[in-house]
Amino acid sequence: MKNTRNRIVAGLLALLLMFSMTACGGGSSGDGGGEVIFNVATSGGYDTFNFFTTESSMVYDWLNITYDSLITYDEDYNAIPRVATDWTEEDNVWTFHLRDDVYFSDGEQLTSADVKWTYENAIDSYMYSLHASGFVSIECPDDFTVVFTCENAKPDMLYQIISILPEHIWSGVEDVFNYEPNEVIGSGPFIYSPERSGNGSIAFVKNADYWGDVPVIDVLVFTEYDNYDAIAQALKLGEVDAAYSLEKTQLDSLSGTPGIEAGAYGSFDFEYMGYNLLDELCADKTIRHAIDYCVDKELAVEMSYGGLAEVAYGAVSNEGFIYTPAEKRDLDIAKANELLDNAGYGKSKRTV
Repeated sequence: MKNTRNRIVAGLLALLLMFSMTACGGGSSGDGGGEVIFNVATSGGYDTFNFFTTESSMVYDWLNITYDSLITYDEDYNAIPRVATDWTEEDNVWTFHLRDDVYFSDGEQLTSADVKWTYENAIDSYMYSLHASGFVSIECPDDFTVVFTCENAKPDMLYQIISILPEHIWSGVEDVFNYEPNEVIGSGPFIYSPERSGNGSIAFVKNADYWGDVPVIDVLVFTEYDNYDAIAQALKLGEVDAAYSLEKTQLDSLSGTPGIEAGAYGSFDFEYMGYNLLDELCADKTIRHAIDYCVDKELAVEMSYGGLAEVAYGAVSNEGFIYTPAEKRDLDIAKANELLDNAGYGKSKRTV
C-alpha cells in the first residue's frame, strides 16, 4: 500500500513558490530596519544541510530555495523550466538546454558541468539516488547543454527536483558524506545565513542578484516548536506567519479563524508498506498478494491521515506515467483466503 499525502499548512501554501509569496499579514518588519521577515513554525529540527546525507523533507525544501534545479513545478505539479529553458526526449535520450545567466552566490557561473557532476554523484546520496540512476552517460556538448542517455525509458526524469551543486566547491571536498557546509554556495533565490540562525531557528536571506524573480521576503526564518498545539497557538498569537506542517486536529481548530488561512495541498509525499523479501514467506508472491487483500487502505487513509490522502499504486504520479495495475488488490478477505488455499496454504498453515 502506498499513500500520497496532502500536507496541511497554515498561511504557507507552497514553500517552493516562496519567490512571490506574501504572508498572512504581509510578513513582519521585526527589528530588521524595514526588512520583510517571514517566520515559519516547524514541528521538528533538521538532520543536516548536506545534500548527500539528509533524510529530511524540510531540508529538501531548503535545498530547493538555496540551489537551483533543471525544472520546477507549477501549481498543478506540471514540470516547467527553471535553469533548463527547454528539453526534449527521443529514444531514451534527454537533452536539456540551460540558461546562460545563472550564477552561484560566489560569482561563479552555473554551467552544464555543474549539472553533470551533480547527477553523476547524486547516485550516492540518500534522497536522490533513485532519480539519479539509470543513465548510460551524461554529456556536455557545450556549457549550456546537457545530454542524458538512459539505459531504458525513464519516466521519473521530470519527477524529482535535484538541486544543482557547484562543482568547483563540492568536487574539492575530501569526504562529501561527512561534510557540513557552514556556507552554502548556491544559485537559488535565498541564501542560508548562519549569522542570523541559532536558538532553534534557521534563517535565509533573499538573493538580491537572483536571475529570476527576486523574493519579496527579505528574511525567511524557520523556528522549531515542541508540538503542533504550540504551533497553532503561535499562529493565533501572531508570533509566526505560517506553519510548515500541521496535523488534522490543528487544521480543524484553525479553520475559520480570522486572519489565518488554513488548508491542505497536494504533495509528492508517499508512505508504503514494504516486505522483507529475505523472509521465506514474504519471498512468496502469493503471500504478499494475500496480505495486500487484507489491508483496508481506505480505512488507513481515514484513520491515519484524517482523510487527507489518497490510495496510490506506485510512487510516480506524473500524468501519463501513473501506474494503474489490472489487479489493484483492494480489501477482499475471501480473495486472500482463496489465493492461499490454491497455493497449498491450508488453514493449519495460515491465520488469515
